[in-house]
Amino acid sequence: MTVGDTDAASRKAEYQRVIETAGFCRSLGATLIELSGNDRASFLHNLCTADIQGLQTGEGCELFFPDVQGKTIGYGFAFALSKSILLSSAPDQAEVLLPHLDRYLIREDVQLLDQSSAWQQWALCGPQAEWFCQKKLGLQIGSQNLSHAQTTYDDRTLRCCRTDFFGLPGFFLQMEASACESLATALAAMSADCDASVFECLRIQAGSPLFGRDITPKNFPQEIDRDARAISFNKGCYLGQETIARIDAIGQVQQLLRRLQFSTSDTLPPAGSLLEVAGKKAGHLTSVSRTLVDGGVVALGMVRRTHAEAGAQLSCATGMAEVV
Repeated sequence: MTVGDTDAASRKAEYQRVIETAGFCRSLGATLIELSGNDRASFLHNLCTADIQGLQTGEGCELFFPDVQGKTIGYGFAFALSKSILLSSAPDQAEVLLPHLDRYLIREDVQLLDQSSAWQQWALCGPQAEWFCQKKLGLQIGSQNLSHAQTTYDDRTLRCCRTDFFGLPGFFLQMEASACESLATALAAMSADCDASVFECLRIQAGSPLFGRDITPKNFPQEIDRDARAISFNKGCYLGQETIARIDAIGQVQQLLRRLQFSTSDTLPPAGSLLEVAGKKAGHLTSVSRTLVDGGVVALGMVRRTHAEAGAQLSCATGMAEVV
Protein backbone atom coordinates (compact mmCIF):
# COMPACT_ATOMS: atom_id res chain seq x y z
CA MET A 1 0.00 0.00 0.00
CA THR A 2 1.40 3.41 -0.99
CA VAL A 3 1.52 6.49 1.21
CA GLY A 4 -1.30 7.96 -0.86
CA ASP A 5 -3.43 4.86 -0.31
CA THR A 6 -2.72 4.98 3.44
CA ASP A 7 -3.70 8.65 3.62
CA ALA A 8 -6.90 7.99 1.66
CA ALA A 9 -7.82 5.11 3.98
CA SER A 10 -7.17 7.31 7.03
CA ARG A 11 -9.36 10.12 5.66
CA LYS A 12 -12.14 7.65 4.90
CA ALA A 13 -11.98 6.23 8.43
CA GLU A 14 -12.09 9.72 9.92
CA TYR A 15 -15.05 10.65 7.73
CA GLN A 16 -16.96 7.51 8.74
CA ARG A 17 -16.37 8.24 12.41
CA VAL A 18 -17.69 11.80 12.03
CA ILE A 19 -20.84 10.45 10.38
CA GLU A 20 -21.35 7.67 12.92
CA THR A 21 -20.16 9.29 16.18
CA ALA A 22 -18.17 12.53 16.05
CA GLY A 23 -15.02 14.17 14.76
CA PHE A 24 -13.21 17.43 15.31
CA CYS A 25 -10.82 19.53 13.26
CA ARG A 26 -8.26 21.89 14.74
CA SER A 27 -6.66 23.11 11.48
CA LEU A 28 -9.49 25.01 9.78
CA GLY A 29 -8.30 28.44 10.89
CA ALA A 30 -10.47 31.53 11.30
CA THR A 31 -10.42 35.30 11.50
CA LEU A 32 -11.86 36.39 14.85
CA ILE A 33 -12.57 40.10 15.43
CA GLU A 34 -14.15 41.35 18.66
CA LEU A 35 -16.21 44.56 18.82
CA SER A 36 -16.81 46.10 22.24
CA GLY A 37 -18.25 49.41 23.40
CA ASN A 38 -21.78 50.74 23.85
CA ASP A 39 -22.34 51.38 20.14
CA ARG A 40 -21.08 48.02 18.87
CA ALA A 41 -24.46 46.65 17.74
CA SER A 42 -25.68 49.78 15.94
CA PHE A 43 -22.26 50.29 14.32
CA LEU A 44 -22.08 46.74 12.96
CA HIS A 45 -25.76 46.83 12.00
CA ASN A 46 -25.02 49.72 9.62
CA LEU A 47 -22.23 47.86 7.81
CA CYS A 48 -23.62 44.38 7.19
CA THR A 49 -26.66 42.62 5.72
CA ALA A 50 -27.93 41.03 8.96
CA ASP A 51 -30.17 42.43 11.70
CA ILE A 52 -27.49 42.80 14.35
CA GLN A 53 -29.62 44.99 16.62
CA GLY A 54 -32.13 42.17 16.92
CA LEU A 55 -29.58 39.77 18.42
CA GLN A 56 -29.76 38.83 22.08
CA THR A 57 -26.83 37.55 24.13
CA GLY A 58 -26.28 33.90 23.24
CA GLU A 59 -27.56 34.32 19.67
CA GLY A 60 -25.70 34.59 16.39
CA CYS A 61 -26.31 35.30 12.73
CA GLU A 62 -24.79 34.84 9.29
CA LEU A 63 -23.88 37.99 7.38
CA PHE A 64 -22.22 39.65 4.41
CA PHE A 65 -20.16 42.83 4.46
CA PRO A 66 -20.96 44.80 1.29
CA ASP A 67 -18.99 47.74 -0.02
CA VAL A 68 -20.65 50.97 -1.14
CA GLN A 69 -21.45 49.35 -4.52
CA GLY A 70 -23.10 46.33 -2.90
CA LYS A 71 -20.26 43.92 -3.73
CA THR A 72 -19.09 41.47 -1.06
CA ILE A 73 -15.89 42.25 0.82
CA GLY A 74 -16.55 39.85 3.69
CA TYR A 75 -18.74 36.97 4.83
CA GLY A 76 -19.07 35.12 8.10
CA PHE A 77 -20.90 34.99 11.41
CA ALA A 78 -21.57 37.36 14.31
CA PHE A 79 -22.02 36.08 17.87
CA ALA A 80 -23.60 38.35 20.50
CA LEU A 81 -21.66 38.00 23.76
CA SER A 82 -22.57 39.66 27.06
CA LYS A 83 -20.26 42.65 26.56
CA SER A 84 -19.11 42.38 22.96
CA ILE A 85 -19.81 40.94 19.51
CA LEU A 86 -17.46 38.39 17.98
CA LEU A 87 -17.07 38.19 14.21
CA SER A 88 -15.90 34.91 12.70
CA SER A 89 -14.75 34.69 9.09
CA ALA A 90 -12.38 32.74 6.86
CA PRO A 91 -8.66 32.82 7.69
CA ASP A 92 -6.60 35.91 6.82
CA GLN A 93 -9.58 38.27 6.50
CA ALA A 94 -8.54 40.63 9.31
CA GLU A 95 -6.33 42.64 6.96
CA VAL A 96 -9.45 43.48 4.91
CA LEU A 97 -12.18 43.63 7.54
CA LEU A 98 -10.36 45.63 10.22
CA PRO A 99 -9.47 48.59 7.94
CA HIS A 100 -12.97 48.46 6.46
CA LEU A 101 -14.62 48.68 9.87
CA ASP A 102 -12.17 51.29 11.10
CA ARG A 103 -12.85 53.48 8.06
CA TYR A 104 -16.45 54.00 9.18
CA LEU A 105 -15.64 54.41 12.86
CA ILE A 106 -16.01 58.15 13.63
CA ARG A 107 -17.36 59.04 17.05
CA GLU A 108 -19.00 55.74 17.97
CA ASP A 109 -18.07 54.05 21.23
CA VAL A 110 -16.63 50.95 19.55
CA GLN A 111 -13.30 49.19 20.03
CA LEU A 112 -11.97 46.69 17.49
CA LEU A 113 -9.66 43.86 18.52
CA ASP A 114 -8.16 41.16 16.30
CA GLN A 115 -8.38 37.92 18.33
CA SER A 116 -7.24 35.63 15.52
CA SER A 117 -3.93 34.77 17.23
CA ALA A 118 -5.00 34.77 20.87
CA TRP A 119 -8.03 32.55 20.13
CA GLN A 120 -8.64 29.54 17.92
CA GLN A 121 -11.80 28.21 16.29
CA TRP A 122 -12.18 24.48 15.79
CA ALA A 123 -15.13 22.45 14.55
CA LEU A 124 -16.82 19.46 16.21
CA CYS A 125 -19.46 17.55 14.26
CA GLY A 126 -21.42 14.33 14.38
CA PRO A 127 -24.24 12.65 16.34
CA GLN A 128 -22.30 12.77 19.62
CA ALA A 129 -21.16 16.38 19.36
CA GLU A 130 -24.13 17.56 21.42
CA TRP A 131 -23.34 14.96 24.11
CA PHE A 132 -19.82 16.33 24.50
CA CYS A 133 -21.01 19.91 24.93
CA GLN A 134 -23.77 18.93 27.37
CA LYS A 135 -22.18 16.16 29.42
CA LYS A 136 -18.48 16.97 29.31
CA LEU A 137 -18.73 20.76 29.31
CA GLY A 138 -22.05 21.16 31.12
CA LEU A 139 -23.44 23.57 28.53
CA GLN A 140 -27.07 23.99 27.53
CA ILE A 141 -27.08 25.60 24.09
CA GLY A 142 -30.19 26.92 22.35
CA SER A 143 -31.56 24.88 19.47
CA GLN A 144 -31.42 27.74 16.97
CA ASN A 145 -28.51 27.71 14.52
CA LEU A 146 -25.57 29.82 15.78
CA SER A 147 -26.86 29.84 19.37
CA HIS A 148 -23.91 29.66 21.73
CA ALA A 149 -22.83 29.37 25.35
CA GLN A 150 -19.52 29.51 27.13
CA THR A 151 -17.82 27.95 30.10
CA THR A 152 -14.43 27.73 31.74
CA TYR A 153 -12.24 24.85 30.62
CA ASP A 154 -8.78 24.30 32.07
CA ASP A 155 -9.09 27.78 33.61
CA ARG A 156 -9.65 29.30 30.15
CA THR A 157 -12.77 30.54 28.36
CA LEU A 158 -14.34 28.07 25.92
CA ARG A 159 -17.35 28.88 23.75
CA CYS A 160 -19.53 26.40 21.82
CA CYS A 161 -21.50 27.80 18.87
CA ARG A 162 -24.10 25.59 17.23
CA THR A 163 -23.67 25.32 13.45
CA ASP A 164 -24.96 23.35 10.47
CA PHE A 165 -22.12 24.69 8.30
CA PHE A 166 -20.78 21.17 7.72
CA GLY A 167 -24.14 19.53 7.07
CA LEU A 168 -24.19 17.61 10.37
CA PRO A 169 -25.13 18.47 13.96
CA GLY A 170 -22.11 20.40 15.12
CA PHE A 171 -20.41 23.29 16.84
CA PHE A 172 -17.69 25.82 16.34
CA LEU A 173 -15.43 25.65 19.38
CA GLN A 174 -13.84 29.00 20.20
CA MET A 175 -11.15 28.94 22.86
CA GLU A 176 -8.14 30.76 24.15
CA ALA A 177 -5.12 29.30 22.37
CA SER A 178 -3.51 28.22 25.64
CA ALA A 179 -6.39 25.79 26.28
CA CYS A 180 -6.05 23.92 22.99
CA GLU A 181 -3.90 20.98 24.03
CA SER A 182 -6.04 19.88 26.96
CA LEU A 183 -9.20 20.28 24.90
CA ALA A 184 -7.72 18.18 22.07
CA THR A 185 -6.99 15.39 24.54
CA ALA A 186 -10.58 15.41 25.79
CA LEU A 187 -12.02 15.49 22.28
CA ALA A 188 -9.77 12.68 21.03
CA ALA A 189 -11.15 10.40 23.74
CA MET A 190 -14.63 10.51 22.16
CA SER A 191 -14.15 11.62 18.54
CA ALA A 192 -11.83 11.44 15.55
CA ASP A 193 -9.04 14.01 15.23
CA CYS A 194 -9.67 14.80 11.57
CA ASP A 195 -7.56 16.15 8.78
CA ALA A 196 -8.83 19.45 7.35
CA SER A 197 -9.68 17.69 4.06
CA VAL A 198 -12.43 15.71 5.84
CA PHE A 199 -14.20 18.86 6.99
CA GLU A 200 -13.60 20.49 3.62
CA CYS A 201 -15.49 17.60 2.01
CA LEU A 202 -18.31 18.00 4.55
CA ARG A 203 -18.47 21.75 3.89
CA ILE A 204 -18.73 21.32 0.13
CA GLN A 205 -21.31 18.54 0.44
CA ALA A 206 -23.36 20.87 2.65
CA GLY A 207 -23.13 23.67 0.06
CA SER A 208 -21.58 26.08 2.57
CA PRO A 209 -19.47 28.89 1.07
CA LEU A 210 -16.05 30.13 2.12
CA PHE A 211 -14.85 33.65 1.46
CA GLY A 212 -11.80 33.69 -0.77
CA ARG A 213 -12.85 30.50 -2.53
CA ASP A 214 -16.57 30.54 -3.27
CA ILE A 215 -17.09 34.24 -2.55
CA THR A 216 -14.94 37.03 -3.96
CA PRO A 217 -15.19 40.84 -3.99
CA LYS A 218 -16.73 40.52 -7.45
CA ASN A 219 -19.86 38.86 -6.06
CA PHE A 220 -23.13 40.40 -4.97
CA PRO A 221 -24.44 38.74 -1.78
CA GLN A 222 -27.51 37.34 -3.57
CA GLU A 223 -25.27 35.37 -5.95
CA ILE A 224 -24.25 33.18 -3.00
CA ASP A 225 -27.92 32.24 -2.50
CA ARG A 226 -27.96 32.64 1.30
CA ASP A 227 -30.64 35.34 1.37
CA ALA A 228 -32.85 33.69 4.00
CA ARG A 229 -29.89 33.10 6.27
CA ALA A 230 -27.75 36.19 5.85
CA ILE A 231 -29.74 39.12 4.43
CA SER A 232 -32.44 41.14 6.18
CA PHE A 233 -34.56 43.07 3.70
CA ASN A 234 -36.44 44.87 6.51
CA LYS A 235 -33.62 46.33 8.61
CA GLY A 236 -33.40 49.71 6.90
CA CYS A 237 -30.36 51.46 5.48
CA TYR A 238 -26.83 50.08 5.61
CA LEU A 239 -23.74 50.30 3.43
CA GLY A 240 -24.50 48.86 -0.03
CA GLN A 241 -28.19 48.40 0.82
CA GLU A 242 -29.48 50.33 -2.20
CA THR A 243 -27.90 47.92 -4.69
CA ILE A 244 -28.91 44.83 -2.71
CA ALA A 245 -32.50 46.08 -2.45
CA ARG A 246 -32.57 46.83 -6.18
CA ILE A 247 -31.45 43.28 -6.98
CA ASP A 248 -34.16 41.96 -4.66
CA ALA A 249 -36.77 44.08 -6.46
CA ILE A 250 -35.62 42.78 -9.85
CA GLY A 251 -35.88 39.28 -8.44
CA GLN A 252 -32.76 37.68 -9.88
CA VAL A 253 -29.02 37.76 -10.39
CA GLN A 254 -27.16 36.45 -13.42
CA GLN A 255 -25.25 33.70 -11.58
CA LEU A 256 -25.68 31.57 -8.47
CA LEU A 257 -23.44 29.42 -6.29
CA ARG A 258 -24.45 25.79 -6.73
CA ARG A 259 -23.44 22.35 -5.46
CA LEU A 260 -22.31 19.96 -8.19
CA GLN A 261 -21.91 16.20 -8.35
CA PHE A 262 -19.61 14.71 -10.99
CA SER A 263 -20.58 11.52 -12.78
CA THR A 264 -16.95 10.50 -13.33
CA SER A 265 -14.13 10.64 -10.80
CA ASP A 266 -10.90 9.58 -12.51
CA THR A 267 -9.45 13.09 -12.30
CA LEU A 268 -10.08 15.78 -9.70
CA PRO A 269 -10.77 19.05 -11.55
CA PRO A 270 -9.01 22.08 -10.07
CA ALA A 271 -10.91 25.04 -8.66
CA GLY A 272 -11.36 27.61 -11.40
CA SER A 273 -12.12 25.00 -14.06
CA LEU A 274 -14.64 26.20 -16.63
CA LEU A 275 -18.16 24.78 -16.80
CA GLU A 276 -19.85 24.70 -20.19
CA VAL A 277 -23.20 23.92 -21.80
CA ALA A 278 -23.20 23.17 -25.53
CA GLY A 279 -19.68 24.55 -25.83
CA LYS A 280 -20.54 27.88 -24.20
CA LYS A 281 -19.28 29.07 -20.83
CA ALA A 282 -21.84 28.45 -18.09
CA GLY A 283 -19.74 29.01 -14.97
CA HIS A 284 -16.66 27.83 -13.09
CA LEU A 285 -15.73 25.66 -10.13
CA THR A 286 -14.89 27.35 -6.83
CA SER A 287 -14.28 24.43 -4.39
CA VAL A 288 -13.64 20.77 -5.21
CA SER A 289 -13.25 17.61 -3.11
CA ARG A 290 -13.35 13.87 -3.40
CA THR A 291 -16.20 12.23 -1.54
CA LEU A 292 -14.51 10.14 1.10
CA VAL A 293 -16.82 7.13 0.95
CA ASP A 294 -16.92 6.26 -2.75
CA GLY A 295 -14.12 8.41 -4.17
CA GLY A 296 -16.46 10.51 -6.27
CA VAL A 297 -16.14 14.24 -6.87
CA VAL A 298 -18.32 16.94 -5.32
CA ALA A 299 -17.88 20.66 -5.92
CA LEU A 300 -19.24 24.14 -5.52
CA GLY A 301 -19.40 26.36 -8.55
CA MET A 302 -20.68 29.71 -9.74
CA VAL A 303 -23.24 28.86 -12.44
CA ARG A 304 -25.20 31.08 -14.82
CA ARG A 305 -28.80 31.45 -13.66
CA THR A 306 -30.15 29.80 -16.82
CA HIS A 307 -28.35 26.57 -15.88
CA ALA A 308 -28.65 26.71 -12.09
CA GLU A 309 -31.74 24.53 -11.60
CA ALA A 310 -31.35 21.14 -9.92
CA GLY A 311 -30.65 18.45 -12.49
CA ALA A 312 -28.92 20.76 -14.98
CA GLN A 313 -25.99 19.09 -16.73
CA LEU A 314 -22.72 20.95 -17.25
CA SER A 315 -19.48 19.77 -18.82
CA CYS A 316 -15.99 20.25 -17.46
CA ALA A 317 -12.62 19.22 -18.87
CA THR A 318 -12.67 16.17 -16.57
CA GLY A 319 -16.27 15.06 -17.13
CA MET A 320 -19.94 15.88 -16.61
CA ALA A 321 -21.37 17.55 -13.51
CA GLU A 322 -24.97 17.79 -12.32
CA VAL A 323 -26.45 20.60 -10.25
CA VAL A 324 -27.80 19.03 -7.03
